[in-house]
Amino acid sequence: MELLQAIIQQGKEFKEFHRNNQIKNSKLRKAVVTYHANSERERQKTEQKNEKLRMMKLIQEDEEGYRQLLDEKKDQRLV
Repeated sequence: MELLQAIIQQGKEFKEFHRNNQIKNSKLRKAVVTYHANSERERQKTEQKNEKLRMMKLIQEDEEGYRQLLDEKKDQRLV
């Protein structure tokens, strides 16, 4: 009888262990997806901000400032 209960208990522990691992992996996957989505959104936001700044410099006829911002963008693409 004790052997049977030990086997049943081992089965429960085995099942619980793997369920907990699945939950941890699921949370980790969700965190990674969220991180990448947020970093992509921030990158796009920064690009749009820089593009608006370049356009403002161009509209204000600040050629030196515009060229400096344009050079920075080129440098970032090369990296």
